[in-house]
Amino acid sequence: MKKLEKIAGILTVVAIVLKFASMPGAGMLISTSLGALACVYLIFGFAIFNNLEDTDIHNKEAYKDISKTRFIGSVLAGWGLSIVCIGALFELMHWPGKSIILPAGLIVTLAVAVFSSIYRSQSDFFKTIFPRVAIVGGAGLILYIKSNFLNLPY
Repeated sequence: MKKLEKIAGILTVVAIVLKFASMPGAGMLISTSLGALACVYLIFGFAIFNNLEDTDIHNKEAYKDISKTRFIGSVLAGWGLSIVCIGALFELMHWPGKSIILPAGLIVTLAVAVFSSIYRSQSDFFKTIFPRVAIVGGAGLILYIKSNFLNLPY
C-alpha cells in the first residue's frame, strides 16, 4: 500500500509537470494518478496511518492496540486527503464543481493537521499522519489559492 501511494504520488508530480509543459496525454495521466491516490487514501488510509502491513489488514489481532480516537483520526485523515486529491483533480482539469470539492477537503485536512500537530510529540501515530497531511494539504492549498486569488493561466 505504501508503495502504491509513493508510485501514485510520483506519477502525480510527473503529470502536473507535463500539464504545465502542455504535453499531450498529461490530462489522462493526471486523472489516473490523482484518482489512484484518492482511492489509496480512501480505501487504505486507515491501514497506512496505523502502519498495518498488507497481510495484517484481515488479521483481528492487528487491531487490538488501535483506540477509537486513533481509528476516527485515521479514517478522517484518509477521507480528507482523498477529497483533496479529487478536488485537485477537478481543479487541474477545470471541471465543474472544483469550487466546492477542494475547499471541503481542505477544511477536513486542516482539522486533521491541527489535531495531529498538537499531539505529534505524544504518539508515533500522529507522526505518520502529519507529513502526508502537510504535503497533500499544502499542494491543495496552493492550487486553491492559485485558482481563486491569483488567476494565473496553466
